[in-house]
Amino acid sequence: MDIPRVSPIGIVEYARGYAVSARRLPLVMRVVAAAVLMIFAAAVLATTVASLGGYCLTSQGGDTRELRGALAAASGAAGVAGNTGGGPRVPVLVELFTSEGCSSCPPADDVLATLDTAQPVKGAEIIALGEHVDYWNHLGWTDPFSSARFSSRQRAYADRVAAGSVYTPQMIVDGGTGFVGSDRARAERTILEASRKPKPLAIDLAFLAASGESVRVRVVVRPANAAPFHGDVYLALTEDGLASTVARGENAHRELHHVAVVRYLESVAHYDAGLAPTLAIDRAIALDPAWKRGAMRAVAFVQETPAGPVWGAAGIPLPRAMAAPRPSPS
Repeated sequence: MDIPRVSPIGIVEYARGYAVSARRLPLVMRVVAAAVLMIFAAAVLATTVASLGGYCLTSQGGDTRELRGALAAASGAAGVAGNTGGGPRVPVLVELFTSEGCSSCPPADDVLATLDTAQPVKGAEIIALGEHVDYWNHLGWTDPFSSARFSSRQRAYADRVAAGSVYTPQMIVDGGTGFVGSDRARAERTILEASRKPKPLAIDLAFLAASGESVRVRVVVRPANAAPFHGDVYLALTEDGLASTVARGENAHRELHHVAVVRYLESVAHYDAGLAPTLAIDRAIALDPAWKRGAMRAVAFVQETPAGPVWGAAGIPLPRAMAAPRPSPS
């Protein structure tokens, strides 16, 4: 009995030992075969574009090197399945080092906003930190959200995740993987990989009280398994819904929007499971009158020192009842 196979160009081949005879398929079947080939080629092209991604590197000191592709936006469209399923999610810390003085940064700010608000990676609870560095401030525009503290934090990462280089926009996932922050496809792939590794430490986070001048936050760190992990406990406050109209510099005459802008970041304790399995910290944080209470979040994470892997993370919004302005005492 002859066993036929269909070749990619619409030929049916019947094999009899070493002899092969060919009969052409009807026109309709040849058209269908050609369409299948075209779909396959398009899929290969899309995968290639997504792997390349569109990116612009801006190094510390303002030396700009740009590599932009016409299909850069397609890399973000590839995406990872959204967070539609139930069940517990693994917290993943996503840091973006950015600046309003850097023309390459607004697309990365948009990526962070999508990750934070849409939570597009199934199985991951994305905890975002937007850290505005200050080394762009001498090039025409002073970023109002920038701090030397974030520049120092990025430099601490440089040797381990970026081959010694410091640039914007840079995204770092769980303290372990760094890449160009505007590459949404890579961000989602890296977050998905991180979410498949359960965190060894669990963090309970709560707002205890709030006033017009401060908030009090409690952080409880405990082991999620028996491994003796240790690291520094960090506490952060972030603010959403911020915007600037940039007057000078590379982003002159643009209105820029930000989420998860870090307003406060401090190491508040050192955790060592071998010494004390459960660690509780209460910390009062002063609030700037300009910060919008209703847009504030607290973030806590434990990170191996210096600038190492993140072993646990948590984030919560300031409760609405605490965010409401309080009347002045009469």
